[in-house]
Amino acid sequence: MNKVANVFALVFIYFFVSIGLVVIFNTLIAALSKMNKIETLWIRLGVNLAVGLVLSLIATMAVSAYNTESGEPYYSYTSSPWLLPTVMFALGILVLLNNVKLSGGKKPM
Repeated sequence: MNKVANVFALVFIYFFVSIGLVVIFNTLIAALSKMNKIETLWIRLGVNLAVGLVLSLIATMAVSAYNTESGEPYYSYTSSPWLLPTVMFALGILVLLNNVKLSGGKKPM
């Protein structure tokens, strides 16, 4: 059973790090490609970057569970049904944030 737990932890780490890096790279591409850089764009990009970092840092739970004696947060999170909904809610928030038209900010010249 220990081998199965090790494989699951590896997949857990890869999943959250990869989805976080995808969000971060998409944020960097969006920052480089936007010609009209208004204030609301920078706020959106900052939130995107923060969500990408948080998604990537969720994987540290698996690393800390093996390095400490108490891996209770990791085991309770991975045995709950909230693994995929966590990512779904984070990406859903980003979709809403990036597609809602906000008024205000400086108009580009």
